[in-house]
Amino acid sequence: DAHFIEVMKASAANIRAYHEKQKRNSWFDAKEDGTILGQKITPMHSVGVYVPGGKAAYPSTTLMNVVPAKVAGVPNIIMTTPAGADGKVNAATLVAADIAGVDRIFIDMEVLGKAERQGGMDTVQSHHTPEDIAKVRAAIGDQAEIMARVNPMNSNSQTEIDDAIANGADVIMLPMWRTVDDLRQLVRMVNGRAKVMPLLETDTAADNLPEVLAILGIDQMHIGLNDLHLCYHQRFMFQLLTDGTVDRLCAELREASIPYGFGGVGRPGSGTLPAEYIIGEHYRLGSQYVILSRSFCNTGKITDLDEIQRIFTEGVADIRRVERNCAAWTQKQFEENHRRVCSCVENIVRGMNA
Repeated sequence: DAHFIEVMKASAANIRAYHEKQKRNSWFDAKEDGTILGQKITPMHSVGVYVPGGKAAYPSTTLMNVVPAKVAGVPNIIMTTPAGADGKVNAATLVAADIAGVDRIFIDMEVLGKAERQGGMDTVQSHHTPEDIAKVRAAIGDQAEIMARVNPMNSNSQTEIDDAIANGADVIMLPMWRTVDDLRQLVRMVNGRAKVMPLLETDTAADNLPEVLAILGIDQMHIGLNDLHLCYHQRFMFQLLTDGTVDRLCAELREASIPYGFGGVGRPGSGTLPAEYIIGEHYRLGSQYVILSRSFCNTGKITDLDEIQRIFTEGVADIRRVERNCAAWTQKQFEENHRRVCSCVENIVRGMNA
């Protein structure tokens, strides 16, 4: 619909003009004694955007979340959105993503073993297919990357990866890998046709990370706290932040100059372990990626579409506010925040064990 596209372009231009006026700039002031004072404003390397879908489309939510991030200078913007009952992602949402400048859209095809591993937990399976990748690619052209999470390594992995890439995937994410050989196989199967992003979520993978980082062809890595804490027989996934596990893994990835992120985050102002604390940990550890958790807006419980849109619009704005605060923290403030995280996690686990 040519008229719809023109309306979306005009809306994007208006949103961009508004947020350009909010943009903060770095400044530095040199004193006569040689002292330099100032403030450096640095955008996050990557952000994740969730756009509600299913029964209705919210292209405006795409614009309102993505355009401000583009104005701020975020180089990687990753969008995910649920399909409708027909298994298709609404074309209006994808067109809006294209116009807004989304850098990456997440297609999740992982199903093997997930229900058994996470039985009883509040998790989601998307049941996307290679055909969904093709539909998204047709809707957005080559303006954004498509990241496809395939199944854990199995006898059909080569076919899954080939189908994902043939249908337009630019990034392949492999969950539940364990050994160095798993990732050698992954790199060999991808064969330079797409970026490689392993999802580190097993204890064996964590142990093997130093050797893994010597493999050529790994472009990025995400640390999945949900399955990883289950591997360590922990009660609460954020215990991995307090026992040094995430610190160690981030340090190893940072030393290897591989971009990384970990876990998920909910809405600021909610949760027994406040999202503000978690965002502070991302800044402390140099994380460049985070996924919005289901608790950010549980669409299985909240069905009013206007309410869903409000939650996402306000919630993402709240996250941006917290990020601006964290970007100005001193080392002492990061250490104080980490102690708060440790105290909260200890109290949560104590309650779970009671």
